Amino acid sequence: MSNANLAYDNLFLMKRMEQDEVGLQLLEKIASALNSSLTECELIQSILFEILKNIHFNIALVLVVDKNCPDQIYILEPESTIPGVHISYWVPLSINR
Repeated sequence: MSNANLAYDNLFLMKRMEQDEVGLQLLEKIASALNSSLTECELIQSILFEILKNIHFNIALVLVVDKNCPDQIYILEPESTIPGVHISYWVPLSINR
């Protein structure tokens, strides 16, 4: 194997290790938030914020299925990085089974 190939492989592995480290740190922060005394709303916001720092997205939705109404999904705590886009209420969505 040539020196150029070896250098390229090393750069690829270093980049991969950096990405793995970022992912591990994200999981540690999420686990820490889950074990904290944050309220449900604060917990969701905290987790979405940590994810946004590492995975860029425009809109994130947390979908909830109520045990008492399994045919409906509710959008809870939507988060948007688009200025002026904010939804702060539950929106029922029917599921056809």
